[in-house]
Amino acid sequence: LAWTPIDHDPLIPRTHNWLVESKALPVAMSRFGERIMKEAGHETVFYVPHGFDREIFKPADRREVRAALGMPLDAFVVGMVAANLGSPSRKSFSQAFTAFAAFQKNHPEALLYLHTKLEHPHGEDLPAMCKALGIRASSSDQYALSLGTPASVVSALLSSFDVLLNPAMGEGFGIPLIEAQACGTPCITTDFSAMPEV
Repeated sequence: LAWTPIDHDPLIPRTHNWLVESKALPVAMSRFGERIMKEAGHETVFYVPHGFDREIFKPADRREVRAALGMPLDAFVVGMVAANLGSPSRKSFSQAFTAFAAFQKNHPEALLYLHTKLEHPHGEDLPAMCKALGIRASSSDQYALSLGTPASVVSALLSSFDVLLNPAMGEGFGIPLIEAQACGTPCITTDFSAMPEV
């Protein structure tokens, strides 16, 4: 069994060939992925979606979690929880930043919060992008992020956002979307791959 994230349409040849050569049975983490693999000729495809811990990911008082995280209480916080990999990134950082810069012109109290590695050898230079666009941004502690963020802190962070922004070019599932919604935070995302169903 191979738990297989699919974020392309049609199925990319590398994934198709690996499944054929390995004789692995694919397990889709989204109905989108299940459909794409079946359309590529894989007859037996199982479906097992991601989940979340309801004891951890649940609504919290926004002012309390912002105070605990040291975030401004009066800001409209747009949060992004996304891996900074690839150039351009499939998480659409440049498009999201451009849209946020336009939004911030009319709403100077807006803050873009980035839960990601700001600089990655295989990613984009996010601080330079923010500076070039004049974006008011904040981010997770980079050292703590590299050590791993406890789920309880991620839950508090998601609860602190006014909205989660994830305009990805494709997601195999999109776990931040479901975790944010479990915390009562609305999501702006792309109408493609697994994201509409999540």
